[in-house]
Amino acid sequence: MVNIIKQEVVIEESLKKKLELICEFSNTTLKIINGSIRKIDRTNLIYIEPHRIIINGMDSKLKEKKI
Repeated sequence: MVNIIKQEVVIEESLKKKLELICEFSNTTLKIINGSIRKIDRTNLIYIEPHRIIINGMDSKLKEKKI
């Protein structure tokens, strides 16, 4: 059986304060979703999920526009 171990990674407080200050200054809303580390037990496979920052409903992963 495969066991997946998930550990949440908390964003640094200094980075969080800086982002909140910028969003407060520009009068926008901010939502931060912490990243995580997922390990598969008894293997050396690890997946690192980055932090997600959502500003005014737009994800931090910007997609290219096709013209």
